[in-house]
Amino acid sequence: MVVLGRDAFDKVVKRENDVIAFTVFDTTDTYSMTIIAKSRNVKKLEAYLQVIEANESDSEKNTALHHLLSVGCFCTNCVKNLKNCLEILFLNNADPNLTNENGLAPLDVAIKNVFPIEFVKLLVDNGAKLVSKTGTSNRNLMRQLIKHSPKTVYEMLDEGVRLKEPSIEEGSTNWVELDWSHLIYTKENWANTGHWRESAFLYDVIQKGTPQGKQLILTHPLVKAFLERKSPKYWLSFGGFYCTWITITFILYLTFIWTLYNDSCRYSRNETLTEDTILMYEEEQSRCTISVFETVLAYLILVLYLLGPVGLEMMEMWTMKPKAYFQQWTNYIFFLSSALVMVTLYPALREKRSYHLTWQYPSAAIGMLVGSLSILIQMSPVPFVALYLEMLFKTFERIVIAVLILSPLFFGFFFSFRILLTKEHISWFQLMTMIVGDSNYEDMMDEDRGLFYEIVAYFFFSAFILLVIIVVLNLLIGLARGQLKSCEDQRVGFGNTTFERQCQ
Repeated sequence: MVVLGRDAFDKVVKRENDVIAFTVFDTTDTYSMTIIAKSRNVKKLEAYLQVIEANESDSEKNTALHHLLSVGCFCTNCVKNLKNCLEILFLNNADPNLTNENGLAPLDVAIKNVFPIEFVKLLVDNGAKLVSKTGTSNRNLMRQLIKHSPKTVYEMLDEGVRLKEPSIEEGSTNWVELDWSHLIYTKENWANTGHWRESAFLYDVIQKGTPQGKQLILTHPLVKAFLERKSPKYWLSFGGFYCTWITITFILYLTFIWTLYNDSCRYSRNETLTEDTILMYEEEQSRCTISVFETVLAYLILVLYLLGPVGLEMMEMWTMKPKAYFQQWTNYIFFLSSALVMVTLYPALREKRSYHLTWQYPSAAIGMLVGSLSILIQMSPVPFVALYLEMLFKTFERIVIAVLILSPLFFGFFFSFRILLTKEHISWFQLMTMIVGDSNYEDMMDEDRGLFYEIVAYFFFSAFILLVIIVVLNLLIGLARGQLKSCEDQRVGFGNTTFERQCQ
């Protein structure tokens, strides 16, 4: 065995002599790795890897994997040697995701040089990611996998596709992500209605896939769910159930508000306080009787709730399979708010047919508010719903900012009153209610009136009504914007003065 330094090793390699091993004596930048990799000599590569790491790169940050795949390989002997070299590098912990100065990973180089699909699968099986920093030619890769390895595509759909392709609107240097693991619809889809990346993927499946491959991919639960959610029939039933549920629960809210503030549940504050009125109030405070009609109405709402949205969600979960369905965080909110609302409806079905003015009112208010928000989020894939939903969140963002700006003034009043009423033994919540509510000092000092639950319920009732107003306004704005966009498209497409006058 001859022991050589790195520079001497380079000279020997250039003369194509056999080398068994070598030792590094200097740190001079060399090109031995380039020559060995491109020659695809298994023995030389094994000798090189005895002292040099498999991930070492040259001045342009190209690793041995880059060099191995930089030249096309189609003959039988070349394919065999290349496969052996790749396996040796992976046995020595070669990283298939390292990029060179141009941002290209070994997988990008392989696709660029049109390597057989078996090498692409070998790279993917050893950890190569389908998304690199540049995303170069990854759609071409997906087309190859669809054509030659549909089973691999099916397995990728189970884990979540990370395929990137260029954005039409933002130029060729910007890349957007197709991610089926988050149930297809992402925030980018809302604003980018002219470029549906999932549709492009399915187009490739139809164009490039074999009959068996198409059947395998198109029967995947995520693909089936996507196709079903794109159909008008699905959204007609989906939207119809939810709109009906929102309308009826809003009527129930009005019933709750009336019951909460009617004369049978609360005496007038202007009434003269006597011993009889106080005893009568204490007796009625513990129970607010609800009529049989209201009880039946609550029962019908509960049945509709079970047969409507919950049944539809169950059907969607059956289509997607639970593993994919529960990857969407909004589904957890939906079922949690559903359970909360059903719990608050339970007292109406009891024999006494009565609600207690305690935890049931605020919990019902919270449940309805959260449930309404979750319904809007569930319907976000509908383009015009997504538009005003985004505007709704922007509006709430402005409200939160305004509250934060005014909070120092509120806390200033709060602590000022706290100092003035130190000797009155008033609680923090009672003091806060005096500042923001319509209750006076005498009301606050009567602790038997259950004002805690009353104020909390009042707050959420008001928030719900405000939410309905904002939703309706944003819906009108969204529909108007959609109509203007439609007119604009017609004017551009046909160049007709009639369309121009309509848009004006």
